[in-house]
This record gives sequence, structure tokens and C-alpha cells, in this order.
Amino acid sequence: LRKIPAGSFVMGSPNSEMGRWFDETQHTVTLTKAFYIGIYEITQTQYSNVMGSNPSDFKMGAHAPRRPVEQVTWNIVRGGTWPGGSPAGTTFIGKLRSKTGLAFDLPTEAQWEYACRAGTTKALNNNTDLEDEEQDSNMDILGRYWYNGGSSYSSDSVNGAHTTVGSYQANNWGLYDMHGNVWE
Repeated sequence: LRKIPAGSFVMGSPNSEMGRWFDETQHTVTLTKAFYIGIYEITQTQYSNVMGSNPSDFKMGAHAPRRPVEQVTWNIVRGGTWPGGSPAGTTFIGKLRSKTGLAFDLPTEAQWEYACRAGTTKALNNNTDLEDEEQDSNMDILGRYWYNGGSSYSSDSVNGAHTTVGSYQANNWGLYDMHGNVWE
């Protein structure tokens, strides 16, 4: 886990940003407390250690234990009311809390974007903008996606879909895969 400092940032994106979605209106957000977030996505091994099983489709190959878990839903990972509220004891977060005695939870949307941006102001967290809405060299160094080998439709369990966590460039706060590897 990495401790992310409290601070303010502009959440959302400018109207002119390539790939912008309609609900990304820019506004200033201040996070008043530091928080912790995983350096990587939850791996299949981590998930299995907490839950006792691995639901992933892409679990073949020598690197499978370090690949992110997939085929999980909100209700399996956390469930319950959000924000706040307690996750069910049978969820990943509920079992993780029980095993560790720590109040783990998912980040809010603002916490996640703040952590992803890591002090940058452009579209991507290496402080570059997108150059193309499909294949983009700036995105290629940051995460796995359709045009650089990722495909949620691939039947190739070794090479398709996603890759080992931490395979791409980290952001300024040492967080990996914030721009792609598995679909959120």
C-alpha cells in the first residue's frame, strides 16, 4: 500500500480533452485526510489468499499469480451501501478486514482520480495528453488496453486480456496500472 497525502486537485477534464465523457465536469476537490491505496491491482494470489478461490478466467501461465484478479463484481468485492456503510463479511473487503483487523475499503471516485493523477494535470498520469482515441503511444507506456495487446475477448489465457501487475510505467506516486490492465 502507498500512503497518499491529503490535498486539492481539479477533478474531471476540460471540454476539449480527447476521449472525454459527458460526466467529467471540472471542479476542485479537497481531500482533507491522507489515505492508503494499493500500489498494484489485487493479484490472483492475493485474492485467493483472502477468499480461498480464484474466479479469474485468465489464470494460466507462469505469471498468473501476479496477474490481476478478474471476473469479480461489486457485490463480491465490497457490496453494501456506499460511501460508508460496512461491507458484508462474505465479501473480499469484509474478509480482508476480518483477517487483518484493519478498516480496508475501496477508494472513493475522488480518491482514485487524485491518486491516479499524482499531481499531474493532463489526460494521462505521465502528464501527457491523448494523441489518438484508439491506439496511442502515450497510453502504450502506461497500461494494457485493446490496441497494445489487451482484449477482454481474447481466448489466449497467456497473452491476451491483461498482463502481470506493474508491467507499465508507474505514476509520480509509484502506483501502477491506473490507466489500464483490467476493466474496472
